[in-house]
Parts: sequence; C-alpha cells; structure tokens
Amino acid sequence: MQAPPQVLKITAKSDAFPFPNNMSESTHRIYKSEFMQSKITLNKTTHKEDVDQFVIYYNTERYPTAHYGYTCQEVLDGSVPDKHKYSQLIKEASTTCTEFIEVKE
Repeated sequence: MQAPPQVLKITAKSDAFPFPNNMSESTHRIYKSEFMQSKITLNKTTHKEDVDQFVIYYNTERYPTAHYGYTCQEVLDGSVPDKHKYSQLIKEASTTCTEFIEVKE
C-alpha cells in the first residue's frame, strides 16, 4: 500500500515577506463575492471607485463574526467585542418564538 502524495500549500511567504497571504486572499474573496457580486469593472477609474467604496463597506457596514456584532470601525474606535453580548437576547428570542410555533400532529 502506498501513501497518498503530500500536498503543499503555496503562499507568498518568503524571506523578504515573512507573512502568509491568507489575509489578502480573504479580503479579495469578500471584495469579489459580497461587494462586487459578479459585477465587472470596466476600467481603472471605475475600479478605483469600487475599491474606495469597498473600503468603506468593509470597515463600516460589514460585521465580521470575530467582532461579535461590531463593525471593524467600531472596534478601531474602542468598542470591545464580547461574545456573550447577545446570549441573553438569543435565549429570550428562542423562548418567545416557541410560543408562536404551531405544532402539527
């Protein structure tokens, strides 16, 4: 029996740039999928405008799960993410919602 071949992930990490490129890849994926939503950039001018609008969207309108209900800008402005912040509200909502669910037998 032969072992499967080893797969290596290639990144932009090098001696000159010692950090992996996953952060930029993730941001680019968000830019393409969430922000552009299959739109095509027609030229450099509109591309620059799209990127400028994306920066505003990314920092002030998007709620990353790691920030527990805050935008990036809110965290930069001093808000401290708290993973338990919405626990009580979720618990109350789940008990309230069960009162309105009709059970069919």
